Amino acid sequence: MTGLKLDPDYAEALEKTLSLLGDKPAVTPKVGDVEARRTATNRSWPILVSQLPPTLDVEKTHVGNVKSYDGYEVPLYRFAKKGESQSGSAPAIVYTHGGGYIGLSVELFSPVLAEYVSMSGVQIFAMDYRLSPEHSFPAPLEDCYAGLQYVHENATQFGIDPERIAIMGESAGGGLCAGAAILARNRGLKLAKQLVINGSLDDRNIKPKSFPELQRFATCSIEDNITCWDAYLGPGHEFKNYIAPPAAPARLENMSELAPLYLDVGALDIYRDEGIQYAMKVAKAGVEVELHVYPGVPHSFEILCPRTKMAKLAMQNRVRAMGSF
Repeated sequence: MTGLKLDPDYAEALEKTLSLLGDKPAVTPKVGDVEARRTATNRSWPILVSQLPPTLDVEKTHVGNVKSYDGYEVPLYRFAKKGESQSGSAPAIVYTHGGGYIGLSVELFSPVLAEYVSMSGVQIFAMDYRLSPEHSFPAPLEDCYAGLQYVHENATQFGIDPERIAIMGESAGGGLCAGAAILARNRGLKLAKQLVINGSLDDRNIKPKSFPELQRFATCSIEDNITCWDAYLGPGHEFKNYIAPPAAPARLENMSELAPLYLDVGALDIYRDEGIQYAMKVAKAGVEVELHVYPGVPHSFEILCPRTKMAKLAMQNRVRAMGSF
């Protein structure tokens, strides 16, 4: 029998995850209902990340607030191994959290970030960027870039080699990560690597019939994607001939001189094709690319079922990439 199907190990683990989450909402939120999606995500996320192993060797500190392009002060947090002093040649990751541009926070993502630091030994800086639709493009992206710029300018203070600063993000944070990498290239800020994890990269990927074979596996649906992109860029963006590429990185034509790209995505994720196409465009521009497509798993599979073989493989690859620059 051919066709797409869930990885058996993941499918078995998913039953446990669904039991933890409890009953689904009686009514699926309509397209454009940001508040219902925000509430549901912010409720379910702590339950999901409670499945991660405890990390006792990582501490989180509030570095301070950094000024964004319009004067807004963005809270910036640092996650680092306890008791470790950096020599001045250490790498660092600036992290842009997921949440569809409309939800989640550094606080809710803290268990994920602590696990990355514990496994890799690489310190992470994360911004509580402003959310859409209350703050649409360019505010969320510029907030993330402000954090990246701050870490770069204050590298010595944190024992960081300014030549070894990368940016990393998941889902909508993957789109912000790629967008910030474009801004860094355009503005002359040195960036060692970009790690795009199941990233939302193309605002035109919002046609309900685009992925009929993926819809039954979707943990992030086309309807969710429409809602999130409309919140970030405004309704009708997909019909515009020009959207600034940092806002929707897949629209970028000139990929040359971008930071080396690590990209991974599940084969049952609606972001699969746009991720693969983005990696191909970057590679064709002569930029180093590492691409992983994980079979049998959907969007955010490593959060939904972190103890599965596929999730562990993805984490191993990401941790290796985090220390490879």
